[in-house]
Amino acid sequence: MQMIIQLLAADELLAVVVPFVMVIVIVVVILYVVVVREKKRTRRLEVTVAEMGLEFQPLGDPQLLTRLGGFPLMNVGRWQELKNLVVGDTSQGQLALFDFRYITGHGKHQKTRRQTVIAMEAAELGQLPAFNMRPEGFWDKVGGAFGMQDVDFDEHEDFSSKFLLKGEDEVAVRALMDRELLDFFADRPDLCCEGRPGMFLYYRRYKRVAPEAH
Repeated sequence: MQMIIQLLAADELLAVVVPFVMVIVIVVVILYVVVVREKKRTRRLEVTVAEMGLEFQPLGDPQLLTRLGGFPLMNVGRWQELKNLVVGDTSQGQLALFDFRYITGHGKHQKTRRQTVIAMEAAELGQLPAFNMRPEGFWDKVGGAFGMQDVDFDEHEDFSSKFLLKGEDEVAVRALMDRELLDFFADRPDLCCEGRPGMFLYYRRYKRVAPEAH
């Protein structure tokens, strides 16, 4: 009888331990796959960028991350990471392309968000007004009905129906968004764009470009 009790106790223990161990194994496998995939992406980027004769910094640039600190995207979530940085000088200024990652939510709702971001830094952008623009969702429209800021253009309903546009100086933002820019963004309804004096960035939310696309 004592042996049977011991066997039953051991079986109950296994019923608790085995699922726990399986969860750990699954998590480790997932992390391994993610790490391997990210390393492959970095290697492919490095080859592509070298062929283009551009500068590549796989670990990113802390100074650039600091300069971007005033942009809303850089303050979303936690554990923000800038890596796979490609830098190139143009006649207009310095162009930077990089992968940006952050974590949102907790527990089973936790998500890792990644996107490729392009940032342009130039003296000619010194008078650029501060603004944020992203695709307009259902709750944005609800918020607009209750007075949340959304710069709309009566002369361009197509743009206004697709984007949520905010700015500290609405007059300056309206002056910036001429017909050419409104048409450009209206044809690309998945773009996000953020501007600050001296720099602007744009990206497609939660989307990364393939290394070959660089």
